[in-house]
Amino acid sequence: MPEPISRLSDALLVLAELVLRGPLEAGPDAELAPALVLAGAAWNRSLQPAKFWDRQHFQSQIRRLQEQDPDCCAGLKSPDHEALVLELLAAKRTLFSVDRRSIVSLHFEPADQLNLIWEAEAIWRERRARERLTGQPSARGTLRHESAPIGGSARLAPRQRRGCR
Repeated sequence: MPEPISRLSDALLVLAELVLRGPLEAGPDAELAPALVLAGAAWNRSLQPAKFWDRQHFQSQIRRLQEQDPDCCAGLKSPDHEALVLELLAAKRTLFSVDRRSIVSLHFEPADQLNLIWEAEAIWRERRARERLTGQPSARGTLRHESAPIGGSARLAPRQRRGCR
């Protein structure tokens, strides 16, 4: 069983590396962003039934990255983004099966910084149940914010990889 990773951003970096053509340390930083978007999509998909999965959300994030850099997806091992998400979904269930945090927001500002906002499982489950009962969106619970550099050698330190292979 892999050692738990306390920072969700570290877990996403582990997953993102699985859909890159080469090792995480190789290649331009711009190629890592689409892999992280796909890892985030797979992460959230693992937490909910397939019928509630919003494919358009991750696809629009990829399109925005491609508008900034048309070659940003060149580092992915396949142009089939949905197939990559399914591959990452299986990896998430294997490597991080007990981690039930939900990603609320994943963005890159500045461009070399991964910013995540997430909430714990108990909070998002309660909020979703309340929304289903009332038919109205409810306020988010206690959100957590993380930032992680994704540029250069700061991408993933060896200590963060321990137990995740």
